[in-house]
Amino acid sequence: MGGVDWVWGANTAGQLNREQDQVFAPFKPEGINGEDVKFTAVSAGAYVSAALDEHGRVWTWGDSDRGQLGLGDSQARSVHSQVAIPDGVGISFIDAANLALFAIDNTGQVWAWGHKSIRGDGNDSLDALTPVRVAMPRP
Repeated sequence: MGGVDWVWGANTAGQLNREQDQVFAPFKPEGINGEDVKFTAVSAGAYVSAALDEHGRVWTWGDSDRGQLGLGDSQARSVHSQVAIPDGVGISFIDAANLALFAIDNTGQVWAWGHKSIRGDGNDSLDALTPVRVAMPRP
């Protein structure tokens, strides 16, 4: 996939990367911070969207009441923002759920952020506002 093609629909939490409430006709999202970024994957939950760029960076927008944008707070954003993945970690896969986001890095490690009860990192006391590594059991 070269880049994000076309998006449209309800935009109640800014998940379409636009400030309008609804987008009734398809439009092509603009580049990020003035650069013509090529996305390799996109994923959307009910009120959150995420995109993975060709450099392994994750961009999110939409609702973040449980920290599911991974931006360090619970503020919704109608414009894409880059998730602070730890240095040296390149992401190769993303999946947006309604209250959490999941990623797999280039070494096969799983990362998650958002709602405490569905992340799978063993810490169900707090929502994760930034990415945390999920320790996977060995087969």
